[in-house]
Amino acid sequence: MPNIPDADVRWQFEIEGGIESSPTVINGTLYVGTTDSNVYALDTATGEEQWTFQTGDEVTAAPAVAGETVVISSTDGNLYGVSIDDGTEQWCFEAGIEIGSSPTVVEGTAYVGSSGFTDTGVYAVDIENGTERWFFETEQRVGTSATVIDTRNDESRANRTVLVASGTHDGIVHALDGGDGTELWRFQPSAMVSAPVTVPVSEPSNQDKNDQTDAPTVQPGWAAYAGSGTLHGTVTTLGGTTGEAGWSIDTLGKLRVAPTVADGTVFFGCTRGDLYAVDALTGETRWKRDLTAGKGYAVWADPTVIGDTVVTGTSGGQIVGADISDGAIRWSFPTHGIPSTPIVVGGTAFFGTEESDDGDGGVLYAIDVPDETGESCGSRVCRGTLGHHENTVHQRTKPESSDSCLNCDKDLAHLDAPSYCPNCGWEITN
Repeated sequence: MPNIPDADVRWQFEIEGGIESSPTVINGTLYVGTTDSNVYALDTATGEEQWTFQTGDEVTAAPAVAGETVVISSTDGNLYGVSIDDGTEQWCFEAGIEIGSSPTVVEGTAYVGSSGFTDTGVYAVDIENGTERWFFETEQRVGTSATVIDTRNDESRANRTVLVASGTHDGIVHALDGGDGTELWRFQPSAMVSAPVTVPVSEPSNQDKNDQTDAPTVQPGWAAYAGSGTLHGTVTTLGGTTGEAGWSIDTLGKLRVAPTVADGTVFFGCTRGDLYAVDALTGETRWKRDLTAGKGYAVWADPTVIGDTVVTGTSGGQIVGADISDGAIRWSFPTHGIPSTPIVVGGTAFFGTEESDDGDGGVLYAIDVPDETGESCGSRVCRGTLGHHENTVHQRTKPESSDSCLNCDKDLAHLDAPSYCPNCGWEITN
């Protein structure tokens, strides 16, 4: 397993606090929160600091960017809106309870969950002025980010559906009306859901770029993927309209990272160190690879797909690139401390760690991904949080071929009468 040479490290930025979540990259600027209560804005090309914004406590979640506003959640109980230009505070929404999940911003509304142990639920906040639009109370804490999708073409009652998981022991996946917070359905697995729910949507197109705050569009028949588990893990597919469970797959280790769906494949890892690639339509395992050479370290970062490589991180302090076709490890990069979820833009992977070489503070890295020059793709980028960048378009020209998905142009000729596209979730009609 070759390590990336030192020359392939573009830059690194040392921070007093640790980094626990993915950086967010928009238009050449990287935004990252730290446990020293700060959010940093850095130039992606050089790592030069542009501005810093300080909250009242740790920032353990990725900021979201919408227009001229950076939306920041903090464990001090506040949601902040700051200027993208200089980091000055524009507004502050006081939830009064710890917020440990990343905000998801769609069409002027930030959706965020409270992760304390009282007054738990999901807030919808107007990002123009920081006022509350609605609140949905949950029985248990919400520590994962919301996934928001456009469901105007679906049979559900909502134009916009918010999927969010709650629970510390027994998990629940809630589907909420994005307009007023009404619960549309709920799914209760046998264990806690510790990562965001994933929905496959169409891939970005360089020709068609929309504002990153649009909700990805799905059609009737769309599916969601939820990972759960305490001692062992399970990934389950849910029917988007009703929440009815479809196929599921069990793992020997528990799941603490969100599945990523790209090109009809669901990628996820477990705490035993295994990275899985599963057919999104059937649940059949395409391959499974131990990324830690039997050392038992956990897969600790949401996978991200770039070209022919899936990139993730382990609790043993490694960023790993694996071949999407068979899981063969192409390269690894050693870090000090557990790496955060990486995001790849322009062939450069950005991620942070909880500690530096001397154990004092964290480090933000920018490294070149070998043999790849593109962007992270798939569901993790399109849902507009946890490292989203500007390529989050969700509409494409419909192809004429009946052997292709009419939404994302995925080749379906090899499938036997599919009911929906395994790549983007659109209904397939005869």
